[in-house]
Amino acid sequence: MASGLRSARLGAVLLSTAAITLAVAGPAFAEAAKAKVNHSANVDGLHVKLTDGNSWHAKLLGVELEDGTKVKTYCVELTVNNVNGAPLVESPWEKYPDSSKGFKTQPDKVNWILHHSYPAVSNLAELAKAAGSGPLDEREAISGTQAAIWHFSNKVGLSDKPGDNPADVVALYKYLTGPKNVGMKNQPAPALNVEPAEKSGVAGKPVGPFKVNTTADKVNVEVKGDAGAKLVDAKGAAITSVANGGEVFVSVPADAKAGKATIDFSAKATLQKGRLFVGDGARTQTLILAQAENTKVKAKAKADWKAAPVVTTSPTPTSTVVPTTGPTTAPTTSTTPGNPDDLANTGASILFPAILGGVLVAGGATALVLQRKRKKA
Repeated sequence: MASGLRSARLGAVLLSTAAITLAVAGPAFAEAAKAKVNHSANVDGLHVKLTDGNSWHAKLLGVELEDGTKVKTYCVELTVNNVNGAPLVESPWEKYPDSSKGFKTQPDKVNWILHHSYPAVSNLAELAKAAGSGPLDEREAISGTQAAIWHFSNKVGLSDKPGDNPADVVALYKYLTGPKNVGMKNQPAPALNVEPAEKSGVAGKPVGPFKVNTTADKVNVEVKGDAGAKLVDAKGAAITSVANGGEVFVSVPADAKAGKATIDFSAKATLQKGRLFVGDGARTQTLILAQAENTKVKAKAKADWKAAPVVTTSPTPTSTVVPTTGPTTAPTTSTTPGNPDDLANTGASILFPAILGGVLVAGGATALVLQRKRKKA
């Protein structure tokens, strides 16, 4: 018996552990915005000479998003080739691939440049005034901005020796890398991100949540999978879209078999300047978005569930009354009767004593009469 009890307890512990494991999945990121390098969308700047003696061609680098939208980026990885057609994926700053470079420690400085220079500041006269330079043309604005970004991303400087670079480019570079650059630590939000990418659960209980972060006004959601699966919010109401910060759950009937489903998320969202584009399965130069752009984005997440455990109940035991062979006396009760006519039967009848008493009285009376008759005789 003790062994059986221990086995039952162990089974309960294992079942509880399994249920927790099914209900919780480690965090992960769902599919982010995809893109590719597109040299046909490049905008040329100038060749600039750095303090190490090397010269590089500064330019706004073209990137083509999945929906065909073309965006402008700057280079944040100087010594890596920019491969035309290479696949890219939108990424947070933490995904910068080379920890030895300066970008890992100073992304906020690069972010400040993107918000205070070309093309975010499209009025070149205003930019020249802020920089204290002479008139700037587009190529000079691109060159001074790219050199300033390399200063923080790759720890290199722009040569200010006479004749090495145009004076207006040097002036813009010094403005963007000087004391006015206090950094912008708030990393731009992703266009669309879903976390986690996978979640497990049990039929009859909502599988989730899948949390949505986006720059879109709303994200359309759709579920594809085994019959009976539907999308609901935290209150259990059916949904077809969700806003930024919203949560999505997969609801399945309690009697459903084990199954799985895929959730598709889609939106028209804003890719914000300062987001990285990192090589997706191929090594190519890491780029950073120079100007915000609206684009179609999508993401996926997966859910799976086990069948709910069958709950069994033991039948209520029945008792059998064995009749006794001798007379039994029912216990007396202490209940006070509410009415004299409703007195409870205590188990001892008064009928027999009454009859016996009557017989004795009658017999005594008869004997007395007979005795008197004898005396008279």
